Amino acid sequence: MRLKCGALLLGMMLMGMAVTTNTQVSAEAADGEVLVDPGKTFVKVYRLHDLPAWSKDGTFRPVLIMQTVQDQILPKQWEGRGGTATMAPYPQDGALVISATEKMHEKIEAFLDKQRPSK
Repeated sequence: MRLKCGALLLGMMLMGMAVTTNTQVSAEAADGEVLVDPGKTFVKVYRLHDLPAWSKDGTFRPVLIMQTVQDQILPKQWEGRGGTATMAPYPQDGALVISATEKMHEKIEAFLDKQRPSK
């Protein structure tokens, strides 16, 4: 059962759905809308297919991007620096799985968008 729940959670994350953890949902939310308590954390998946997270042989290597995100986006909020936000690579999908507050997710998304090649 535990394995099935973990696989379901991972599947939801990989489909691009935000998975909330330790959050409070507002009773004022419209139908189908989930309002997350801004001080709580939730998990979000960031695909890096168009960012320099790959070696020449096609191996997923997101270490530089991960370090830059932790250095640029609220550095003291990351778990390794005394905070609660976490980040892990998911090589099977070329993505980062990040658990952070809404404010951090907004900053991470804006930062990654600036790194993406313009169309």
